[in-house]
Amino acid sequence: MMFIHSESRHCGVANSGLFNCPRQLQVLKLPASLDALDKPIGLPPSLLNKAEEVRLENGPERAEKLLEDVQTLARRAQAILTEVRAQRRRD
Repeated sequence: MMFIHSESRHCGVANSGLFNCPRQLQVLKLPASLDALDKPIGLPPSLLNKAEEVRLENGPERAEKLLEDVQTLARRAQAILTEVRAQRRRD
């Protein structure tokens, strides 16, 4: 963990390497982050339900297949463009 050395003298540094200075935490905007860890909000149930539905319908595999299809089509389109450009240079 990084901290400013001049601040470490005033704050005190624990043996673990972490500092215990509320002011330094505020400078780093950490108090709110630490509070968020203590009180996790979680995801809305509707989003969790939709994620489960996508998983059950092989969503990740389908998305991967669609990405592969897009890459294949992009390669074909690039080949066609290259051929057209070459043809135009010859004309």
